[in-house]
Amino acid sequence: MPIAAYGSWKSPISSDLIVSNSIRLGADSIGADGGDAGKITADGDILTGAIASNVTNGSGKGGNISLISDRGNIQIDYARSDSTGGKAGNITLDAAKSVRVKDSFSFDDIFYSIYADGLTGNSAVEISYDEATLGQTIASFAVGNADTNGTFGAIANSNYILLPPDSPIALPDTLSVGKLKIWDNQSTMAQLP
Repeated sequence: MPIAAYGSWKSPISSDLIVSNSIRLGADSIGADGGDAGKITADGDILTGAIASNVTNGSGKGGNISLISDRGNIQIDYARSDSTGGKAGNITLDAAKSVRVKDSFSFDDIFYSIYADGLTGNSAVEISYDEATLGQTIASFAVGNADTNGTFGAIANSNYILLPPDSPIALPDTLSVGKLKIWDNQSTMAQLP
């Protein structure tokens, strides 16, 4: 699967990027890193299965995951970067339109759609989208509802967790709790460094 290679990758054509299967980078060796999924950028939509970079044994680092859609939507099953003995990687989902994380995995009886957690360190989770793109209205980001713009399950980093409520609710246009940030590109947070 060439697009799962290390480093950055930008789609050479102005169209959608579709990966039919999941992208899995992992390490079971003590001290080995999980490997970065890299920075994947496309002009159109990005559609993929699960992306996971995790270390299940030892002190290695979970890899960074970065998906950027310059003019489209991002739709993935789930994103996971974690390490049982080291630091998790950062997860960035940046779309010109909507971000939909439609599935989850179960860990300690919680269903996570976005998960960046490690034994050490403070990993970042950043999600940005645009509520008003090309004259269309995209719903505010919701934890617990990925139908239009949001996640099916919980979002977590090393210090914070957003659990889906019994009935999904839309988040405010900007949410910043430590290194867990979700914002509309039109909001003031998009201007912050």
